[in-house]
Amino acid sequence: MFLTIAAWIASTVVVALHGLRQAEDGLKSMRQLQVLLIASEMATRERGPANGVLGDDVPAAPEKQLRLQTARQMTDAAFDNIQRSAPIEDHDDETQTLRQAAQKAYAHLLRARALVDAQANKPRTEREALWIRHAVNEMIGVIDDLNPAIALLSKNASIRFPQAANALMGARQAAMLRELAGQLGSQLTAALTTRQRLTQDEQFTLEHLCGRIEQLRHQLIQDASDQSMRPATRAATDAMVNQYFNSAMPFVELLIEIGKHSGQYPVNTTEFAARYVPEMNSILALRNVLMGEAMGEARQELRNVHRLLLFAALGCMLVLALTTGLWWQLQAKPTATAC
Repeated sequence: MFLTIAAWIASTVVVALHGLRQAEDGLKSMRQLQVLLIASEMATRERGPANGVLGDDVPAAPEKQLRLQTARQMTDAAFDNIQRSAPIEDHDDETQTLRQAAQKAYAHLLRARALVDAQANKPRTEREALWIRHAVNEMIGVIDDLNPAIALLSKNASIRFPQAANALMGARQAAMLRELAGQLGSQLTAALTTRQRLTQDEQFTLEHLCGRIEQLRHQLIQDASDQSMRPATRAATDAMVNQYFNSAMPFVELLIEIGKHSGQYPVNTTEFAARYVPEMNSILALRNVLMGEAMGEARQELRNVHRLLLFAALGCMLVLALTTGLWWQLQAKPTATAC
């Protein structure tokens, strides 16, 4: 009997500890995902001031150079934060994937920056649209290097916290929407710089991006209409629709139409960024709300697991105490009878 009770106690504690480990690993995945999404955001944001310098004279205006320098410093800090969240002594698969993806993406970023600087150092009349597009596409490629780690961390966190899966998926979709919205603006850089009509390839790329953006818009709005979604998520979704889709997108569509026919754009790259980029912040606000919701669910689950482990430990101690008491009584009875 005592062996059976001991085995039950051991199995209860092992199950509780396993649940705690799973919850802690899931929360770690979410924290690493959050750090990774911020680094991706900073790399995306850097394209704005880079595009502004590409569209300016030589040397670029001091305020534009300062904006680019500041953006690069913020991106560097975000990538440093990834390395701190994925220490080299941590050998689990997720951390290894995260560290490798960050290293690959940062090396890619340095190459892309060199291409941007090479074009920006040429007189504007000597900059070729082909090389400007190449520099822009290399900057975009940095995000592609990070996506496998984002997908892995999202998947593992969703498995460990199923109740947070919808919010995590929404946060990823919002992050992707912000990236595609940034790409949409970046793809206009060459045309705005050279004041040329859009090529057939550029038109195809822009139309493809608009299609993907519309798909994500539909999905995020549909998810926000779910009764299980919190009011904060619905409010952030409404703000995104009003600020980005009802304001910024029509402006981009107007420029695309001008690019198809005349190339007589009413703005340069800096003016375009000043008009377009702030409207994209509403997408990031939605991402942050959804990520906060997912983190809240994870922390609540971790608290629940801690309570379960505490109750399991107390229950085991109580059973152990009762069993010990019973054992001493059984041992004492023969002695009492003998007297």
